[in-house]
Amino acid sequence: MKKKTTAISSIAFFFLALLSFFLILYLSFGWETYCWWNPTIDTNFAPNYSEERFSLIKQGMTADEVIGLIGEPLKKFPWEDNIEIWSYSQDGKSKIGDWAWINIGVLFDTNHRVIKTASSIVYD
Repeated sequence: MKKKTTAISSIAFFFLALLSFFLILYLSFGWETYCWWNPTIDTNFAPNYSEERFSLIKQGMTADEVIGLIGEPLKKFPWEDNIEIWSYSQDGKSKIGDWAWINIGVLFDTNHRVIKTASSIVYD
């Protein structure tokens, strides 16, 4: 019975050592990957942003209505075909490693009405 317990301990040690090795490699070389246990680990959000209120934004809403729901964006920038994008998130929250981050945006037409909302995982 003691040999079986020793064999299990050796296998567990091997997998823990292997996991530690890859974690050290990741932290050393900065490979960007998705953090499945904390998807927003490297995402800074605008101060009043919340996922629940973001989901309430609908096509055709005014810019003032969007600000009323989720506040001012972190950045506003023009896009092609006279579209303006308001960005409610950015990279760089994590102090350890370089993780993928969640890009959150609202697209407006020339009349400052919502065209659509967008979110995506960004690896940069």
